[in-house]
Amino acid sequence: AIAPGRIADIILLEDLKKFEIDRVIANGKIVGVKGKYVGQAPQYEVPSWAKKTVKFSKKFTPEDFMIKAPLREGRVKVRVLDASSLLINLVTEEVEVENGFIKPNRLQTIAVFERHGKSGNRSLGLIKNFIKTGAVASTVSHDSHNLVCVGVNPLDLSIAANKLLEIQGGLVAVRDGQIVALVELPVGGIMSEEPIDLIAKKVLNFRKAVKEMGIVDYPTSIIPIMVLALPVAPMARMTDYGIFDVVQQKLLPLFL
Repeated sequence: AIAPGRIADIILLEDLKKFEIDRVIANGKIVGVKGKYVGQAPQYEVPSWAKKTVKFSKKFTPEDFMIKAPLREGRVKVRVLDASSLLINLVTEEVEVENGFIKPNRLQTIAVFERHGKSGNRSLGLIKNFIKTGAVASTVSHDSHNLVCVGVNPLDLSIAANKLLEIQGGLVAVRDGQIVALVELPVGGIMSEEPIDLIAKKVLNFRKAVKEMGIVDYPTSIIPIMVLALPVAPMARMTDYGIFDVVQQKLLPLFL
């Protein structure tokens, strides 16, 4: 209720039908006017340990993103995550093997690295319908927030991973060996200390860049790479332990 003695958390509207907000009052103080924040954000000193959460003993190389096959030459059947829907399904594909490594061709490589300095787990897999060129990487990856990378070639993947190691977390897009978008999130690898308007611009720039790279467009505001390793979302996900079948609740090998 709006009454004497109550904490004044109030929203003033221009129009009830359009629900256009004129002012936002929090704890008796005006903090928002016409969509702009005008309040004073509280200052907080982030402890140093919270800025050192991307823990790898050495830099990544393109070889870290090459998948070893069980044979030297020929073709092999593999399980592939199909990212054409948020309900990521597992499909079977046959891929070429050259010099003992998989040639993804029209598929993309997905990598998940445990980045908190605990198990050191790392897994490589294949995904389709996620991105058409370059590579993207993120340390915002629900719920474990490991380092997740997806791309079409090992070089771009290694550049993306190394950049997030360097800045201690965030979102990055790499194309033709060049970083085309970057969102620094050094606090726990998931948060920023920068002003909200600046970080918002960086996120929008990242979205624009990955859209131009042909990333899958889900009907949601979430950035797609953030949910690829979420092992409670159907139907299958990629974790640092490998492919996880959410329905059957078990890990599955890459090769059939």
